[in-house]
Amino acid sequence: MKMHKISIIPILALLFATSCNKLELKPPGLVPAELAIKNEKDVADVLFSSYTVLRDGGYWGGGLQRNSELMTELIDPENLVGQSSFSVYNFATTGNTGDIAGLCEKPYVIIQRCNVALDNINLVTSSTAQKNNYLGQAYFLRGLAYFDLVKMFAQPFGFTTNNTHPGVVIKNTSLFEAGLSRSSVNDVYNTIISELKKADSLLPTSNGVYANRWAAKAMLARVYFQMNDFTNAYNYANDVISATAFTFNTNANFVTNRFSTATNTEAIFSIINEPTLGAAFGGLRNDANNINFSMNLNILKTAYDAGFVNTNDRRRAWYKDSVLNPGKSIYGVRKYNSPIFNLPVIHLTELKLIRAESAAERNTNLTVAIGDINDITNRAYAGAVAPLPGTATAAVIRTLVRAERIKEMMFESGDRLQQIKRIGAKGETSIIGNVNWNCAGMVLQFPAVEAISNSNFVQNPTGSCGR
Repeated sequence: MKMHKISIIPILALLFATSCNKLELKPPGLVPAELAIKNEKDVADVLFSSYTVLRDGGYWGGGLQRNSELMTELIDPENLVGQSSFSVYNFATTGNTGDIAGLCEKPYVIIQRCNVALDNINLVTSSTAQKNNYLGQAYFLRGLAYFDLVKMFAQPFGFTTNNTHPGVVIKNTSLFEAGLSRSSVNDVYNTIISELKKADSLLPTSNGVYANRWAAKAMLARVYFQMNDFTNAYNYANDVISATAFTFNTNANFVTNRFSTATNTEAIFSIINEPTLGAAFGGLRNDANNINFSMNLNILKTAYDAGFVNTNDRRRAWYKDSVLNPGKSIYGVRKYNSPIFNLPVIHLTELKLIRAESAAERNTNLTVAIGDINDITNRAYAGAVAPLPGTATAAVIRTLVRAERIKEMMFESGDRLQQIKRIGAKGETSIIGNVNWNCAGMVLQFPAVEAISNSNFVQNPTGSCGR
């Protein structure tokens, strides 16, 4: 992420955190905030450093996508490497499953850095606009971090009637707090929505490489959709799509443009590759993989064949086979094969999918939904598939949108896993093989240190769901 040069060594000590809840422990040698944060530049530096954490290999740099996809029906386990991968794939993670630690640690590092910035925001005196910008970015990043945490480490919204089941720890101050308990999923989602709405009200519509107002609105659309709140999901997605700031990419080369350093007219919020910070997204590119598939994950041939029956589908370029041995093809994802690229966290195609399915669920604005799905299929199939007619029913639209979403969003943001959970929480049958959407193992285990260091912390239920 391109940002100002940061030279705040004392702050790095203040922001040290090794796992989810361990940030509430007070490591020896901490520099008090009042000594580390002295001026507006310090506030800006600590805030901007949060963007760097997003790109970490344990988080948006690969860990989020990889561990999410491992729990879907799309993965071929034959060539999985490492015990952690098998534990996640088999829905049998424990507090000692190494590869998931970053998914817990990194969001809380961002939360703590945002807390420091917010606790010292009155040091920003250059202008009210600048102060509001920093406030908005902190709320956006904190909301995004909580959303990623609750999706991976708690059962989904709708799992219980009033969403009283355990969520994650909410920590909205940089001060030391001992013995924090997990808040309910209801409280966590209320916090996420509050954070993003504040970001929406404070951020400018244009903000360089940093989060802006449209990013907040887009994330609100994603959050509400995950909650099966289709009215709010539709309205927020519609706000962004209707804006002139972004353009749907109709070109045949969209399969390379989504993940490149070129200007992506669809990207609403991206993590920018910053060469001075070292090679980014290696966990996504997986350069060392001899079959050159992203994240060293193979796709089941049955899933590939079912998804790409039509050979005119341009998205086959993202999911190709590689012949390693005579007579044997292995399928995998190649979305991230560019040596250097920017990573869109949320983009216009996803919002069109959200708007279309939300319209179908409400049985309103069906013409808009039909236009959205036709935009996506016309681009994907280059006219080889007839557009959805204007008389299409809500049920037909919903079925088509879900099928196209799988192909568009595979290996992006952990979307497939969350859709499986969302659909199940909505009351529909939703399984992976013989594993139901609400199986205990489809929720990752917090690192063991959480319960050890905090007697008030309740770990997730253990036990494999089987495959």
